[in-house]
Amino acid sequence: RIAAADSTLIGVFLAYENYAPGPSGGNLYELSYDEQILRQFAAARGVQLPALAPPDRKPWLEAEGLHEDFTRFQLDHWRRRCRALREAVDQFAPGFQFCIYPAPGTLFMTAATYPEWATAAAPLILADASIYGRPGLWAGHAEALEANRQLLAQRRAWALAQPGGPCMYAGGLDPVVGGADPEFCGRNAAMSAHLADGYWVFYEGPIYTG
Repeated sequence: RIAAADSTLIGVFLAYENYAPGPSGGNLYELSYDEQILRQFAAARGVQLPALAPPDRKPWLEAEGLHEDFTRFQLDHWRRRCRALREAVDQFAPGFQFCIYPAPGTLFMTAATYPEWATAAAPLILADASIYGRPGLWAGHAEALEANRQLLAQRRAWALAQPGGPCMYAGGLDPVVGGADPEFCGRNAAMSAHLADGYWVFYEGPIYTG
């Protein structure tokens, strides 16, 4: 509703990164084995669901020959939810875009958001975080830019090969990371805009005083 009345509100940025401490950092799980989705699956398929501790749920589904069916059920569930959101937004602002991070994405993003949130009027925006700064603190401009260009090109090509609607791919800049000095950030932005559909900025700072 706000976007319908304000042309400067073009969309929403949705971050799916896992910030939990430990080795599981990065993107979240692919499938969820939470109790709610398991119960919904069991009810829909007429399956008797025993009491299962979280680590035992996936092995049980596999042992019962149900894991592939469970996967399809969960993907369909995701897509229905995403489709309902897109349809609700379209009632007010058909051009409202969803920007998802970190691209190219997890199974949820590629299997559900790619096909359901991207429309001709509102292409999905994919926010890549792989080129925030130099790949090495002491790499020169030319070497660092070429390494970033190759990485962004590979990731963008993979994303564009996935099923789904139209999308815009953008490399990310983060001015506070090591090796992201102003001159390099400018060149990095120009490289991303030339190779892909633009760039985006993770604005963590700087902190201004006075």
